[in-house]
Amino acid sequence: MAPEFVPETFYGQLQHIFVVKMPAARSDLGLAKRETLILAVIQTCNIERHDSLDMHYYKRQGAIEVVDITSVQCLVGRIKDKIGGQLSIVVVALHVQHSILIN
Repeated sequence: MAPEFVPETFYGQLQHIFVVKMPAARSDLGLAKRETLILAVIQTCNIERHDSLDMHYYKRQGAIEVVDITSVQCLVGRIKDKIGGQLSIVVVALHVQHSILIN
C-alpha cells in the first residue's frame, strides 16, 4: 500500500541550499538519466500560538529538516513582540499577504 501524504504548513529558518548532481544510470536509485536535486536545509520553529490575524508566534527553534526546495512555497519575515518576547512570523506569499500595518 502506498503512503498517503497530507499537506501541512511548517515554519523555519533557511540555513543552507545544496545542489546535488545525480549521475545517470543509477538503477539502485531508480535514475535513468542525470538529475539535479536542489535541497533546502531548514531549522524549524516551534510555534507556540497564533492570534486572530493568523500571526504565528514562537520563542524556540526545533529540529533541522532537509527538504526538496520546491516544497518551499513562500518567504517570511519575523517581528519581535516587545511585550511577550516572542517572535511573530509575517508571511509574504505570491498571492497572499497576512501582515497588516497599523499607524
